[in-house]
Parts: sequence; C-alpha cells; structure tokens
Amino acid sequence: MTDSDGRDLQAHLIEQDGLGWRHREEMKLLDVIALCLTTGQSHDIVAVAFDKRHILTIALSKNHATSVADREQASLFFNALSDPNNNRPIDIIAVIATYSGMNMNKRVRKVAESLNNARTHITALLDQYNAGSRDTEFHPRDPVLSFELDVRESLQRALDKFSFSVKDFDINGPGGRLDPIMMFVAASQAAYYLMKTRFIQSEAEKPTGLPSFQTFQRRLAKLAQYSRGIRRLFTYRDRLSGQIPPFRWIDFPLDDPRSVKISQSPLDVAFRVMEINPASTEYGDLFWQCYPVPIEHWITTVTPTFHAEMRLILSLDSNQESIDSVRPIGCSKRSCLCCWHWINFYNVAHGTQWMTASSHGKPYMNWGLSGDILVDREVVAAMRLRVCDVLEWMKGWKRLPSDGHASSSGSSPYPEDQEGEIDIELEALYAGGD
Repeated sequence: MTDSDGRDLQAHLIEQDGLGWRHREEMKLLDVIALCLTTGQSHDIVAVAFDKRHILTIALSKNHATSVADREQASLFFNALSDPNNNRPIDIIAVIATYSGMNMNKRVRKVAESLNNARTHITALLDQYNAGSRDTEFHPRDPVLSFELDVRESLQRALDKFSFSVKDFDINGPGGRLDPIMMFVAASQAAYYLMKTRFIQSEAEKPTGLPSFQTFQRRLAKLAQYSRGIRRLFTYRDRLSGQIPPFRWIDFPLDDPRSVKISQSPLDVAFRVMEINPASTEYGDLFWQCYPVPIEHWITTVTPTFHAEMRLILSLDSNQESIDSVRPIGCSKRSCLCCWHWINFYNVAHGTQWMTASSHGKPYMNWGLSGDILVDREVVAAMRLRVCDVLEWMKGWKRLPSDGHASSSGSSPYPEDQEGEIDIELEALYAGGD
C-alpha cells in the first residue's frame, strides 16, 4: 500500500455499524486540533482524543516527550480558539504560524508540486470536459463566479491564480506586497474552492483516473484543512457557548532509551522471514533491482518509540470503561501501517472501537512494541506477511503487496505453528535483546 492508496479500515468499520456521521465530524475536529499543534518535523506527530470518562477533556499526545515549547504553544492555541473575538481562520493561523510554519510550508510545497505534475493532464481533461452551468460547477462563494468567462476558462484561470499563489511560498518569509499569513489563508481557501468544483470531484472519483490527478486532489484537501477546519472549530466553540473543554498532555512513561540492533541489511530480513539460505542470490539480485538504495542508508540500530496514537489508547483505556463505544482519534499525519494494524488488533483483543481517519500504509523501523503480547504478536505476524508479499511480488507474481489480512475478524495472519516463534522474539525484544 502506497501514499496514493491509503486505506481506512477503522472508518470502514464505523460505516458498517451505522455510527458514521457524528463520529466522522468528531474526528474532523480532532484532526484539525492535531494539525494546529504539530511543527511538521518528521518525528513530530500529534494525536488528539476526547476523554469522556469524567469531565470532558481534550487529551493530547506526541511521538515523544512534550517540551516546554509544545505546552506553551498548546496554551496559546486553545486561548486563541476560546477568544470570541477570533472568528476568522487568519486569527488562529497567525498564532500557529511560527510554531507550525514547517508543516504549513510543506503542505503548500506539496500541493504546488502535485499541480505541476498533473498540469498537462488537467489541461487535456479540461479540453474534453462536459461542463454544466456555472452554479453547478462551483461553490456558491467561489470568487471564480465573478469571472465573465465560461466554465472551462474560469477553471483554467482559477488554477493559474492558485499556481501563482503557492509558488515559492514561505509562511515565515519576508513577504512582499502581501503578508505571508494572509497569502497562506487565501491559498488554503482557494484550495477548498478548487476541491469543491464539480470538475475536480468528478475526475478524482473516476476509478481510471491518473494517480497524479488524485494526488493533486488529496493535497488540495490537506491544504484546505487549515481554513475549512478552523472554521469547523469555531462552529464547535460557538455550539459550546465559547467553553472549549480543558486540555491535558498525556504523561506517558518515557520510551525505553535502549537501542535495539536489527538486521545488517534488508536481505537479512528477507532471509529470516522466508527461511532462505543467505547463499542464495535469487532474491539478492531481485531486491537490488527493485530497490536500488545504497546499503549505507540502511539503519542497523534503532531506538523504539511509542507512537502518539498508542500513547493515547494505552493511557485512556487503563482501568477505565469507555462511555462511548466508538472512540475517534485525530492525528496530524495519517497513521503508519504498524499503528493501523495495532489499533485494529487492540480493538479485537479488548472489545474497543478506537478509530483514526486513515493510514498512509508505510511502516517505520523504530515503531515500538506496546507490551501487550496478544496485540503485538498480531502486528509482528502482519509485518512478516507483508515481507512475504513483497518478496512474492518481486519474484514476478505481478501483484502488489496486500494488507487484506488486516481485518476485523481477529484471525491471525500467520500460521499457528509459528506463533510460538513470534512470542519468543517478542519476549527478547521486551527484554531489550538483539
């Protein structure tokens, strides 16, 4: 599973249970809060959930111990959100711009790159597009409606203006004729109007659509999340008569600082999983053809880290019974593959229904085991099966790696006769072994 086909098993389970709308709205609120509290650094992931066990509280966690700056920024953000005089996205974005500037710049840069990659394709699609009336093609507040042009020309003009607004953008730069914060808000709002056009929506939904176009549509949504999401937070605040629930950071035990040695090369992993003789060159030649990455880039020692979603669940679920059966978690970045599996297996093992919005489908080498052996064993087995899938694909079976084994059934994705071997490996890892 790649960045272009991230899946959402937890949300799928919500829809199956008929509990979707309220929890999806709650998850959108939590996602925006997490978005506003992340710096954008690769390791800086924020997870947010409502703690409904006693007094409603907003629980926050990160992939690492929080710093003084993290706590101060959270106070500034929630104070700004609670202020009834703040009613425009720019009022909040001005508060988070310095702290979250890296993430904001990243979202603008990626949408600019995706538009550049898809532009030729978009132009060709516009030439063939069967446009409807202007009222059906655009959001009712879209400024493009003021253009005295036909629909195709209006769309082309909107794309041109958007492309110019996101080119070489820096939220904390010196600025020119316009203030960078105002430019960011304008770009975020323009992204929202573009993604709401009938043209973008209809083309992105086509099963035969090009990945470059779908990537552009998805990145529009990510940039639009700032303006549209903050407005959603204002609506939530006003519904509560301005009383935003108090927040707290999860004081989760610090990660084990001990490092863990892993295989000396990617091939060692393959040989161990498939029980292949290392002397065999079949997989070696195939591997380096499929993944021409210099061996010096392979990391042989990692320090395991508990990811933010796991910290929330393990803290909020301890010795307490959930009031709400479905528990949405907002994340500043889509859950990794290991967290996605872990949440699903945790739900099966403990009768809970924790949910995140989606997964980007990528595993991380320093993902830390939780200590819940029943759940961890399933995640390790799922990762083994993933390696097997990749190796089979490499052999020319012409099928992409699958995550179909990550289901809600609770069945193990690995044969029972090897579960004991997995348990032994887990015990060694819990003990800090190699």
